[in-house]
Amino acid sequence: MSQREKGAELANDLLSDIGLYSGNGIPAGQCVYISFDELSMLDSADGRECYIYSVALGTAESGFMGDDYELIYRISVDYNGNKTASVYEDFKSYGNTEQDGFFQDESNDGRGDIFSEEIGDGDMYSDEFVDWWGTYVNSGYSLEISDVDTTSFYFSIRWKSATQNTIVSEGWAEIDETGFFAMWGEMGFSLYEDFSAIDIFVSESSEWADLRGQYEYIN
Repeated sequence: MSQREKGAELANDLLSDIGLYSGNGIPAGQCVYISFDELSMLDSADGRECYIYSVALGTAESGFMGDDYELIYRISVDYNGNKTASVYEDFKSYGNTEQDGFFQDESNDGRGDIFSEEIGDGDMYSDEFVDWWGTYVNSGYSLEISDVDTTSFYFSIRWKSATQNTIVSEGWAEIDETGFFAMWGEMGFSLYEDFSAIDIFVSESSEWADLRGQYEYIN
């Protein structure tokens, strides 16, 4: 499994520990959705990148983000540190709270907080085509993206050198529901909404750590 999938397992273990799967934690006829949201550097993890997951109740009939979807937690997983999980936001509590620097207002049902920006004409998710296609560069590498559709794209990263043109990493990245974030194994790609650049996220301990950073669009 990828680190992202293993992180979801740790989130699931935490849900068991806090009693969600026992007693009356899950109403009859409902199921639990655990979905990856983002990578985020947290002070509570000594500045390491953590995996952030949404936990919601819903029904199998309505599906993910359906009419019965109710966000109850967001969980942070410090997979690159001590491999621990903790509650990042608790939407089951009342009132305004601040957790790990994030301010939560009780007037918000939480669904808009999964991703910080709205896509398309007001919907958080969009099935519209997002054009990742192109060449992006930073000081050391060139990122080329091709074969883009609504769910994936092919990428290759090369040394940006007159003497070296070797591919150092390549593969098929899976685009998430927003259209502007994609994952390949432990590597995350975040496309700017003005299409001017892509940020690559990967843990400092990864073999791909040198590829981290911002890549600006050139053509």
